Amino acid sequence: METDSLTFTRVIAAPPARVFELYTDSDARQIWNSPGEDFTTTVTHPAQTAPGVRETALVTAENEPDTVVHTDWTTVTPDAVAYAETLEVEGAPLAASFTCATFEDADGGTRLTLEIALTSFAGPEMLEGYKMGCTAAFDALVAAAAGANA
Repeated sequence: METDSLTFTRVIAAPPARVFELYTDSDARQIWNSPGEDFTTTVTHPAQTAPGVRETALVTAENEPDTVVHTDWTTVTPDAVAYAETLEVEGAPLAASFTCATFEDADGGTRLTLEIALTSFAGPEMLEGYKMGCTAAFDALVAAAAGANA
């Protein structure tokens, strides 16, 4: 078992309410929240994002095993969300994480910060893959927010 802590911060050219909406809406997350361009994320059990709610998504790509992602929302407010995630392949857990995301006004834009506590059950490669996936998803969120303002 391997552990790590990750922090990502981006300033996004969209108001906090819009970034919060993109971050918490399951339809929007299907567009931006994937670990890379070759992956597709499909929310299979959508629900309104709220404390105590579980959402399940399927992440797929050609020549990659399908990954099931369970997201358990614990805090959902306009300025912060927190949730636990478990990533599984064929029923075996690969990683678990707890994420806190904050949405702060930054001169009309949003400073979005993610703080992630991560545990890999599949070795250090999973930690590196998780970091790369988070970076890709975060960049796609920035692009989605910019497109919403165009």
